[in-house]
Amino acid sequence: MAEFSQTIPQGETVSGTFRAKVNAGDEITLSVDCAGMLTCTDCGINLRADANETNDAGEIIGVPVVSATATATGTFVFQYSAYNATGPGNITASGFESVIIPLSVAPTTLNFDKAGGTQGVSVSGSFESFSATLSGSWISESLSDTASGISVSENSSIRRAGYVTITATMTDGTTETATVNVEQAGEAFKVVPTVWNVGNGGGARTLSVSPDNVEILVDSGTDWATYSNKAIRAAANTGNARTATLTVYANAPESPTRESVSVVVNQEAAGESGSDTGSGSTDGSTGTGSGTDGNTAPSGASGNGGRVGTVIFRNAKGATLHYIITQNP
Repeated sequence: MAEFSQTIPQGETVSGTFRAKVNAGDEITLSVDCAGMLTCTDCGINLRADANETNDAGEIIGVPVVSATATATGTFVFQYSAYNATGPGNITASGFESVIIPLSVAPTTLNFDKAGGTQGVSVSGSFESFSATLSGSWISESLSDTASGISVSENSSIRRAGYVTITATMTDGTTETATVNVEQAGEAFKVVPTVWNVGNGGGARTLSVSPDNVEILVDSGTDWATYSNKAIRAAANTGNARTATLTVYANAPESPTRESVSVVVNQEAAGESGSDTGSGSTDGSTGTGSGTDGNTAPSGASGNGGRVGTVIFRNAKGATLHYIITQNP
């Protein structure tokens, strides 16, 4: 007859499943030196044993061995759970015609630094053979009967993630799979500039991205601040000052997270148009002037055949510049 056995670390609750073949009338026994349970709904097994129960004198009063009779014939899923507070323990179930332990891998996640390297993964279960499938060319493996060595190459890009799928042929002819997640550190994703102050006439600003081998996707969310050909572009502004935020994403399918950087575009308000020249009359009686993005402002002074004028420039925010122009006769 076959049996299932599991070691229970101190202070931990361990639970799981296994498949076992039984015949109606077979006696299934649960033996523990901790606290354990075994159930199988389809074949009528419901067992509980607890060797941790004690009386006031410290004597074990629990029942460490219990049994029940299977009510059906076939291969069924059994569920178990066990806990031991005082030290490592064991749970053993016996009386089966055969037992199939599920495929499992440990650890289920491997973390590598940028330099890469190799780490081992143990493979366990009732299997006859297994193989590995890799999610990317930067991951490689070497297999033995009960283990897999997972290697990754040096990473010159941003943080990346992949996986190794272990596929096993079990002793009953079925196939099971288990996954090992692989994560590797990389370079920080950076974008320059993160703030662009642009005039009301608009323009373009090239983005600098590092690492330089990372392609990007940009979501502007506005119609006047856009991205194309590695540059952000601002249209001319005919209204009030405005701000837009562009989100620059690292377009790296192997990255475990969608890394992004925000670029803020600040554009100044539009002003009234005008010339940047001033003039005075030939007899010196009058001088007027106007300035780009300013308001025309008259000013003058008298003269004897000479000419004097004042040119005042005002911008949209009300700031002024005064230029006094004098021409001798």
